[in-house]
Amino acid sequence: MAQETKSIVSWQDLETLQSEVRRISEKIGDLREVVSQAVTAVGEEWQDEKYDEFVESYDHYKQMIEDISDEYLRYANDVLPPFIEQAKLYESIQSSR
Repeated sequence: MAQETKSIVSWQDLETLQSEVRRISEKIGDLREVVSQAVTAVGEEWQDEKYDEFVESYDHYKQMIEDISDEYLRYANDVLPPFIEQAKLYESIQSSR
């Protein structure tokens, strides 16, 4: 016989998580920009043709960082809202009993 499991979480906690995930996504973007500026500064002093190879390598990692930031934002904006609404509904039902 399968047992039904219940998970009770406050919607406020989920909204706090959502805010934190958005903040992390923004910070990742800010840090990526700082590193990009540093890479540009290095390029101003670079003396040989290896700079293009260096930038190409950096661009690969920069894209990975952007993807991570985008995934955090997608999680906050697309994945968490249904859980928040479900928790609000559960709380509403419980308070009306």
